[in-house]
Amino acid sequence: MKFLYSWIKEYAPNTKLSPQEAAKLLTFKSFEVESVEKIGNKDAILHIDILPNRSHDALSHLGIARELALVSGLDVSKVKITKYPLKESKQKTKDVLEVEVSTSSCPRYVARVVKGIKVVPSPAWLKEKIEVLGLNSINNLVDATNYVMLALGQPLHVFDLDKLSDSTSGKKKIIVRFARKGEKIETLDDKTYELNDQMMVIADLKNPQAIAGIKGGKAAGVSIKTKNIVIESANFEVTPIRKTSRALGLRTDASVRFEAGLDPALANQAMELVVGLIQKIAGGEVLQGQVIGGHWVERPVFVSVAVEKIQKLIGCVISEKETVKILQNIGCEIKKINFEKKLNEIIKPLLGKPYKYGASATLDAPNQFDCSGFTSYVFRKLGVEIP
Repeated sequence: MKFLYSWIKEYAPNTKLSPQEAAKLLTFKSFEVESVEKIGNKDAILHIDILPNRSHDALSHLGIARELALVSGLDVSKVKITKYPLKESKQKTKDVLEVEVSTSSCPRYVARVVKGIKVVPSPAWLKEKIEVLGLNSINNLVDATNYVMLALGQPLHVFDLDKLSDSTSGKKKIIVRFARKGEKIETLDDKTYELNDQMMVIADLKNPQAIAGIKGGKAAGVSIKTKNIVIESANFEVTPIRKTSRALGLRTDASVRFEAGLDPALANQAMELVVGLIQKIAGGEVLQGQVIGGHWVERPVFVSVAVEKIQKLIGCVISEKETVKILQNIGCEIKKINFEKKLNEIIKPLLGKPYKYGASATLDAPNQFDCSGFTSYVFRKLGVEIP
């Protein structure tokens, strides 16, 4: 995967390393940097081999900036992205757009509407930034979504609002569902795919408008004539994306990232960044608020782990004091616990929760459980994985 070093340093300004020094440090501490490709006199592209177990957080410039700050001994909390100022109109997104998520395979779907935009070539700085990393510059809207994907690791998509079908309420409607067997879609690259009922799609009331997490459809794609848009920032479960990508022989930058398993919270963060950028480079009126679908609810996550388990996993001894310091440096709040006492604290509020066959210990908990999901959830919070 390619990463522009000046972009990494933009997010981690305290980093004083040269590209070659950064590459050496990352190779010894985190990921193998396969090569350093010089760009001009000062900049470079780092070709980094991101391992599968870190793809969920490191396939982005922000992720690599955080990693470089950490292995350099810098304060990771200072690694941040500058957001673009946003001015909202009085009209609300929910007054013109509805979202229906009819599958649990889409935990989070965030949509915003921007009216009166201008589709033009991207400004030079944006075009250069994505092209040097191997992506083709299409127009300011598509380039903005690709920029945010490279920045944060969250894929996004833009629909032409006026090309979506109307609901009976007069609003446009987006439906996240599984395709019907035999449904077809023509994608943005002018190829037609026949779908089956194991493939998730983003649809309006009439037809699929995108293969979820993989490729947008041509019917509602943006063009030079587009004036009003819907911006999608969503989270999809790993398995349907992987199966669909393989079945169709269609692997994209988006599918690679969704197959890694992304944090649903990232959908909101990416939306905040992209909508400000689009207003900056395409103009337009950003409607107030956003429409959200899916069952995921943001909440603090408590994970317990024994220091001895960490040492066994990584194969070297790191003291408890140093372990705490490292975790605090990446933004974790640390509390030392008594195993048996904490077990009772976790279990008591869960007694009486409803039973659901096949409930996920990750997605359904703590609202509903099956037996194995309950034990997995409880002991996972204590740092114990139940076989």
